[in-house]
Amino acid sequence: MPIQFRQARGKIESLQAKIRQIDVKLGFVADKVNVELSAAAANLDAALRSIEQDRIQLETAGQALELARLRFEEGDIDLIMLNIYEQAVTDAELNLIYAQAAAFVAELDYLAAIGDLVPATEWIAVGVSSRPTLTVPDAATPTLGLAPDPRSRRPRSVRPRRS
Repeated sequence: MPIQFRQARGKIESLQAKIRQIDVKLGFVADKVNVELSAAAANLDAALRSIEQDRIQLETAGQALELARLRFEEGDIDLIMLNIYEQAVTDAELNLIYAQAAAFVAELDYLAAIGDLVPATEWIAVGVSSRPTLTVPDAATPTLGLAPDPRSRRPRSVRPRRS
C-alpha cells in the first residue's frame, strides 16, 4: 500500500476517533444539563411549596393571636402570654419572607438553567418589575448568604495568536 494511502487512512482514523470523543463529551454535557434542569425545577417546586406552608402558618398564627387578644381582654391570659402569640406571628412573617427570597433565588436558578434569564438591567430599563430587588452595599453581587455560584466565574482572556 502506498504511503499516501496509509497517511490518509491514519488521518481518517484519527478524525473518526476525535468525532467519537466529541460525541462522548456531548453526551456528558447533555447529561449535566439535564441534571441541572431537574435540580433547578425540584428546588423551585420545593420553594413554592414552602411559601404555601408558611402562608398557612402565618394565617394560623394570626388567628391564634386574635383569640389570644380576646382572652387577654377578658383577663384569661396575661401580657406575657399575649406577647408570645405576637412573637409567633412575627416569626411566621419572617419565615414567609425567607421562603419568598428562597423561591426568588430558585426561580432565577431555574430560568438560568433553561436559558431564559432576563438581566435585571432590562427590568429596570422598562420601569416595570414584579420581582423583588436586592441591594447589597459594597458588594458586587448579592448572594443571600449562599455559596458563590461556580457558573459565575469570568472566562479567561484569550490572547490573539501571533503569526
